[in-house]
Amino acid sequence: MAFNYLSVTTPEYDDASISIAFESWTPTSLNGTIPNYDNTFLSICGIYGTYLKMITVITTLMFPLMVYLLVFKSEDGMKTYKWLLMNNVVTGFLQVLLFGIWLPVPLLFDQLICAFSLGPSRFNSSWNYLMLEASILLFLNLSLSYVASLIYQYTLIMPMSKV
Repeated sequence: MAFNYLSVTTPEYDDASISIAFESWTPTSLNGTIPNYDNTFLSICGIYGTYLKMITVITTLMFPLMVYLLVFKSEDGMKTYKWLLMNNVVTGFLQVLLFGIWLPVPLLFDQLICAFSLGPSRFNSSWNYLMLEASILLFLNLSLSYVASLIYQYTLIMPMSKV
């Protein structure tokens, strides 16, 4: 399958253009064209990248505090629930860290979904697949750990009746 590439240069990353790969077929609603990116879109990409970096820094600074509070300051009665919460904290931190390094910018067209990276993976597109797979695995782990935490809380509140 052939890929076409669209190169875009953002104001924040003038040193390298960002390549957007899309399959050679295009939906009929696009009429075979990709929208022209103006300076507004590119400045929004810069703001979005800065936002992700700020969230990553704040989360990285707060992560040791959250782990310390869970491990050393939680009560003895929270034995199992403490480790469920630890899974939530660590997985959430890894997901924020991944997005802070990857810096994906989603693009949504008519029937065409793609993204490009403002992070280091913009130099080698094969890293984008690895980052995407890691983000999917982290999302699934985070979702399942939330469900496990809720089920654990529910069983504490509503214990099963003895048969």
